[in-house]
Amino acid sequence: MKIAIGTYHHETHSFSKDITDLEAMKNCMFDDKDHLIERHRGSRGSYGSLGGYIDYAESHGWEIVPLFAAAALPA
Repeated sequence: MKIAIGTYHHETHSFSKDITDLEAMKNCMFDDKDHLIERHRGSRGSYGSLGGYIDYAESHGWEIVPLFAAAALPA
């Protein structure tokens, strides 16, 4: 079985004067398909759900198709 894994996380609100641009994402989390699995395997925490998905898929012998992972906070 193949399973695609990726995430996009962004919290926003109208009170922040900061702009969430590509640089903001790179400062928080920005992983392309070539680095997503190795960076998130076994991870837990704020963005740790990817680690859980990867660990579960690997424990069942599923082929993981990594997509993209990006996150940014507003302020």
